[in-house]
Amino acid sequence: MGSWFRDYVYIPLGGSRVAAKRRLYFNIFMVWLLTGIWHGAKWTYIVWGMMYFVLLCVERILNLSGQKSWLGWIYTVFFFIAGNVVFRSENVTGALKYLLAMFNIHTTGLLDEKAIYYFAEYKMFLLIGMAAALPIAVWLRAQAGRRGAWIERLRPVWCAAVFLVALSFIVKGGYNPFIYFDF
Repeated sequence: MGSWFRDYVYIPLGGSRVAAKRRLYFNIFMVWLLTGIWHGAKWTYIVWGMMYFVLLCVERILNLSGQKSWLGWIYTVFFFIAGNVVFRSENVTGALKYLLAMFNIHTTGLLDEKAIYYFAEYKMFLLIGMAAALPIAVWLRAQAGRRGAWIERLRPVWCAAVFLVALSFIVKGGYNPFIYFDF
């Protein structure tokens, strides 16, 4: 999809090889507006596209693109997560409420009955996710180098276990409509 919008919208509009900065920002605006419209008939998709348009413009104005730093990593992850919230929400109001709740703003507290239920239901996945966020793969490779290749032989077992857990959640989840049928 990305190359399609680049090849058939951005480049024919002039891309980044335009004389005026306003024209460059217009080209980026059109690409992200059409990307939002392409994803569906909800305002959240338009807001999602406009969010990325603003981020790209701010990066160009502040000359941040291409710089690698921990601050860049943090704001990239933050806006990626915020973009996913907006993209997946039912409406813009719901997205805003969810984003505010992520920072405990306008909520009834840090933990309510629903949060406690989800923690109880998915505590194992939370622990596995926290462990997976650690540099365990590097440590395991170092151990495999010292103690033999037995750790590498466990990879198919690990993949099969992850597949079975994911499959069980798909079966348990029942009917969940695909997001592109929200027209």
